[in-house]
Amino acid sequence: GVSTQEGRGIWAFKISDNVYQNEDEPAIMYNGVHHACEVMGLEICMRLINDLLSDYGNDPDVTYWVDNTEIWFVPMINPDGHSAVTDSISLYWRKNGRDINGNGILYEYECNDWHLCDTEGIDNNRNYDFNWDLGGSADPWAWDYRGEYPYSESETRAIRDLALRE
Repeated sequence: GVSTQEGRGIWAFKISDNVYQNEDEPAIMYNGVHHACEVMGLEICMRLINDLLSDYGNDPDVTYWVDNTEIWFVPMINPDGHSAVTDSISLYWRKNGRDINGNGILYEYECNDWHLCDTEGIDNNRNYDFNWDLGGSADPWAWDYRGEYPYSESETRAIRDLALRE
């Protein structure tokens, strides 16, 4: 998929012994950077990808996992929000990059101090449909704003669609 605001790519990787085939095997998905400031999720996914590829054929457990499952990785669900962190707009940016007030100014915030500050954007982790109305805030500037409706954001739709397809 692509990000909601700036159209950045959201990449998925499949590791399996037959990556071009849809086999009748259990599937598992690892993902990272739902919240932009949680940068270690990306690093953990990339390390797992590296270890699976490097140890395949050498470690019997890894070889078994790769031969008998479809292992999916989406290392970065929130590339727009992540850019706010890596570009030092805010090291504590949590949400995606949606311009909720439509003024053309992206990544607006009331303060730059941890995640409880008022910011624009949508909290992708609270934009899924499971208990959507019970989790997160309905206040668009709240740090945990869930969006107008479940799957309003292209980031969460991309994860939903991949999970349903696979």
